[in-house]
Amino acid sequence: ACAPAPMGARGAIWRPAAVEGASTSGSASYVAADRTLRGRRQRFYEESAQLAALESAGGSVLVVGADCQGVELACDLMAAFPGLQVTLIDRLPRCLAGLPPEAGAHAQRRLGALGIKTFYGVTYDPGSDRFWEEVDLPAGAHSTYIMGQVCARTQFMPPKTLSLRGPGGGGWVVTN
Repeated sequence: ACAPAPMGARGAIWRPAAVEGASTSGSASYVAADRTLRGRRQRFYEESAQLAALESAGGSVLVVGADCQGVELACDLMAAFPGLQVTLIDRLPRCLAGLPPEAGAHAQRRLGALGIKTFYGVTYDPGSDRFWEEVDLPAGAHSTYIMGQVCARTQFMPPKTLSLRGPGGGGWVVTN
């Protein structure tokens, strides 16, 4: 399960539009359909089509939040839509700040190799021209995904499925 992302811009693309409070199409039937598997699939197809169109136009995407989900989304966007200009920002001083520095350094090398621009120590402020200049997007981003408050939750899992040790004192899902 995922914790809620802040409203505004777009949150995670896997969150139902009904949860976000409004659909991207503005249609009430779209919100209702988004609650079904068929509607969710349709949303993914529409999001993919929008990103493909954005890629053909040489568009830009801003990913806010350089935690695990933000880094993964930025990399996935570049893999699926290599013509996009992807920028990743975070208010913290490096990506994957909750993990050991070596993990962040490795991820940073990979982000650079993919051509993803990164800016750290920056607070998301879409209403400020100074912000857009600072992240090298003077005209703004064509699409924004806010990932900063998306986090994995395991509290609902049976205790026997969770690790006793590990980062944060354990509580990770055990797999074989």
